Amino acid sequence: NNMDAVLYAQSACDEIKSLIATVNQEDTGNLEKMINRAGRIFIAGAGRSLLSMKFFAMRLMHTNHQTYLVGEVCTPSIHEGDLLIIGSGSGSTKGMMAIAQKAKSMGANVALITMNRSGSIAGLSDCIVEFKGSLPEGAETAEERPDDAYIHVRPSGNVFEPAMLILLDSIVCSLMVKGHMGMKIVRYNHANLE
Repeated sequence: NNMDAVLYAQSACDEIKSLIATVNQEDTGNLEKMINRAGRIFIAGAGRSLLSMKFFAMRLMHTNHQTYLVGEVCTPSIHEGDLLIIGSGSGSTKGMMAIAQKAKSMGANVALITMNRSGSIAGLSDCIVEFKGSLPEGAETAEERPDDAYIHVRPSGNVFEPAMLILLDSIVCSLMVKGHMGMKIVRYNHANLE
């Protein structure tokens, strides 16, 4: 087998592209509208999803949105007019479900980025951006797995997190274009204590 890391990466990009193609543009448009209407934006996720969501939170801050990461010590309470955006592949992460319930009880809107529109969090969400698709789980032992089965972005064969990262970054690009926003604002907001 001549597959090397660069070829694996190129193959992974094809998978990411295919997964992003399953997203409904009406849903991303709705999320953009909710972001523009929100007083403040709260970002949440767990595990690798949280890492992708942190990219998004940073970009929202760069483009002048008042943005907070749920769980950080400086994050204030959520209230009516605010927006909570959760990234959860399963759409049913217990901790994220509790956070969504709390946000709704405070009168905030909830948006969900997921691979599962029928998960418990979706039932509470005002906006759902769904990636449709599933990839085979990885084999349990090396003997069960042909060499080329490692192509997927992570060993369990899930490209959700990198696809989510790219899509959310692109939503910010779309917001910038529609808001006639130049890079000057990003440079102004970019971290300078480093």
